[in-house]
Formats: sequence, C-alpha cells, structure tokens
Amino acid sequence: MAQAGVQVQAGHLDGISATHRYRPDNPAATIDRPILDDRPIGILTVKQVRELLRVAKEFDPDMLPPLEIGLFAGLRRSELFALDWSEIDHEHRTIEVKGIKAKTRQRRLVSVGDNLVEWLNPHRKTTGAISPERNIDVFSKRLQELTMKAGITPWPHNAIRHTFGSYFLGRSKDENLTASEMGNSPEVIIKHYRALVRDEDVTRFWRLVPGNVEEEGTRSPTAAIAHRGALPPRPCCAL
Repeated sequence: MAQAGVQVQAGHLDGISATHRYRPDNPAATIDRPILDDRPIGILTVKQVRELLRVAKEFDPDMLPPLEIGLFAGLRRSELFALDWSEIDHEHRTIEVKGIKAKTRQRRLVSVGDNLVEWLNPHRKTTGAISPERNIDVFSKRLQELTMKAGITPWPHNAIRHTFGSYFLGRSKDENLTASEMGNSPEVIIKHYRALVRDEDVTRFWRLVPGNVEEEGTRSPTAAIAHRGALPPRPCCAL
C-alpha cells in the first residue's frame, strides 16, 4: 500500500479509537500528510490536432462534433456527453453549458470562435445529442481507433481539454477569461496552462479549419502504420 494510503487508513482507525475512547487522542493527526504532485499536463501539438481531425473526417465523421467542441471550446467530457445541438446559439456564437450539466453546477456561456464555426457548420442541427455515443466505453473505443490512425501515442491524459486550455490562454493571455470559458478558477489556469505553447503554434492552432487539415500532406510513418492496423491495442482514451 502506498504511503498516503497507509496514513489515511491509520488515521481512520486511530480516529475511531479516539471517538470511542479506546485511547484519549489520535496519534495519526500529528503526522504530516505527503504532498501528492498533480499529474503533468499533456497536450496535443498542432500537427497532432490536424491529423486527429483529418482521420476523424475521413473514417468516423460522427465523432467530429464532440472533438471539435472539445478542442476549440474546451468542454469537459461529461459536458460534451450531455450537450444538445439546441444549446448551441449559432447566431450569437455561444454554447450554453447548463448548471445541471456542468461539473461545478454553475451555468456558463462558452464562446464559439471563427474556426469552430467552420467546423460545426457541416454538422449543424436544430436538436439532438452532440456525441454519437452515450456509452463512455464505446466512445473511448472509437476515439482510440482514431488516435491510432492518427499515430498519436501515447495519448496524454485529458488531452483534448488540456489542449484547448493551453492554446486559448496562449492566445488570450488572460487567465480570468480562460477560467470563465473553461469553468475553472484562475489559479488552476495559471498552474496548469501558462507558457505551455509557443506563439507561432497558437496562431497555427486557431487557423485550423476543415479546408486546411490536409495542408501538410503526407502522414507520419507512425500514422501510416496505425492505418494498416499494425499497432497493438493500448488503453485509451479520456478527452
């Protein structure tokens, strides 16, 4: 058992002992708790984003809307699963994340940028679920197949939302605005997303549209191998 787990268990048992007066105090309360480092942030490069969208467009276009909104609007996976087309205001270019569907239980409006408008227009509907799957295992399997075809290995944890956060902050230079868009605190934004991407990559990211995803032409050798199905299965994928 890990050190933190041992301390939690010991503290719980000693707390019971103190509560029931088996002993007068809880000795575990004086032990310093370890500081557990957060998992490092992993994001997709512009080339990886382009290739992911390209293979989705070619092999599984129904997966494009949740990928597009995740990458260019930063919604959480649970928010994407619950999102309906009726909650996208195309006229005012906003996405409404209702409080009942948000992790924080606070309603927020997320901006729809120029490139996201272009990505969503071919799929535009009046109503209906954004995600083609409500079963997380099936969705993850479909995403895994796309990442393998795109040659993205390993797949970073929470890659799509972290990618949005990094490139949005890189463009806006405003942690408060980024926090508002993502439904986070400015402190979280500064801790996780500051200075992760270069200015030239920020520009390239926000210029990605359906018409230029194949600009770079040839796929990487890894992507070509993945397309032939030569890569072994691997655990994947959280947005």
